[in-house]
Amino acid sequence: SWFLDIVHPDNAANVADAWRATLRLGVPFDEEFRVRRTDGVYRWVRARAEPEWAADGSLATVRGTMMDDTERVESERQRRAAETRFEIIFEQSQIGAVIVDLAGQPTRVNRAMCRILGRSATELIGCRWTAFVHPDDVPLGHMMWERVVEGHDTFADERRYVHPDGSTVWVSTNVTLVRDEGGAPQYYSAQFLDITARKEMEGELAHRVLAPAGSLFVHL
Repeated sequence: SWFLDIVHPDNAANVADAWRATLRLGVPFDEEFRVRRTDGVYRWVRARAEPEWAADGSLATVRGTMMDDTERVESERQRRAAETRFEIIFEQSQIGAVIVDLAGQPTRVNRAMCRILGRSATELIGCRWTAFVHPDDVPLGHMMWERVVEGHDTFADERRYVHPDGSTVWVSTNVTLVRDEGGAPQYYSAQFLDITARKEMEGELAHRVLAPAGSLFVHL
């Protein structure tokens, strides 16, 4: 009972049940829970114990270990929180976002990406996107992938994609290689921005500048 008094209230019931199972049924004790130190601070611990039986079959003693596991638990909590934030940002971003494996196959796309290319996630995941690139820009796509294969961690380009209805969208692409803590490549993170309006404006401005002086005057 003295030990349960220092177990966090949220963990006390599970710890008590597990301890009773060890004493009465011989089930090994293996639990993770919080305990209160004398300074009032709670720490996560991992406790393991095995019952030992006397010759007459009665419980003789229980031997075990307890390890402070706070840093691992906190690290895991922060990892899950980061994953949750990533999921929210990935799915709700107005910029197209794609996760690409090291072989160049998209494994995840967000809703904005589907909207930009006018295609469903089913069409995009696991498919080489050169099938959707404007024919004139396919060589650019091949060149960019060659840079990736050569070991470049980042690259950017602007190219056109063709919608199912035949219309064209200009897209600015930024790709970054994501590595693990040891530096080993894990996957590529890509962001896609629809720049069609900007490209159309640039084309209009170029047309005006290149037009004869009289025509330019009339436009202005």
